[in-house]
Amino acid sequence: MCHARYGVPIQHNCLPIAPKGTGDLFCAELTAVLLEGQSPAQAAQHACLQVERSVLKTLLAESEELCLAPLM
Repeated sequence: MCHARYGVPIQHNCLPIAPKGTGDLFCAELTAVLLEGQSPAQAAQHACLQVERSVLKTLLAESEELCLAPLM
């Protein structure tokens, strides 16, 4: 459980693959949104969604390499 003062819980779907590069993508997306002036909570939610969308695209493409989803 996460206390509201210290963070915001983020939920995402569990997909049956774990391609390499998701951590790098998460950090890149998080940093980009923070540099745009968004809050850390908004940046984390955005980064999580982009990673989830990219993993789903990878799954649907039946690829071993992480496929990047278009930016939202």
